[in-house]
Amino acid sequence: MNKVLLITIFTILFTSCGKNSELWPTKSEASAASTPAQAEEYSYELSTSKCSTGVQSSPSFFTICEKLQNHELNKNCAEKKRMDLFQRSQCPGEFKLSS
Repeated sequence: MNKVLLITIFTILFTSCGKNSELWPTKSEASAASTPAQAEEYSYELSTSKCSTGVQSSPSFFTICEKLQNHELNKNCAEKKRMDLFQRSQCPGEFKLSS
C-alpha cells in the first residue's frame, strides 16, 4: 500500500513539472520577436559657408563610404568634413584626396 502511495506521489510530482506558462512566451510574444529586420539607410549632408554636398544616401555601408570619396557627386564640397566622416566611420581603405 505504501509503495502505491509513493509511486502515485512521484508520478504527480514529475508530471506536474512541465512547461510553466508564465516562463514561456505566448504566441503573440513569439510573433513580435520574429518581425523581419528593417534595412538601415546611411546618409549624410555636409556643408561649408560656400557649398553643400546635398543629401547623399545608400542602403549599404560600403557604398556610402564610396560616395564620401566621390568629389563630383559631392560637388567638390566639404572635402575635409567628408574625410573626417570617412575616418570616424571606419570606412575601409584610405580617403582619396582630390587632385
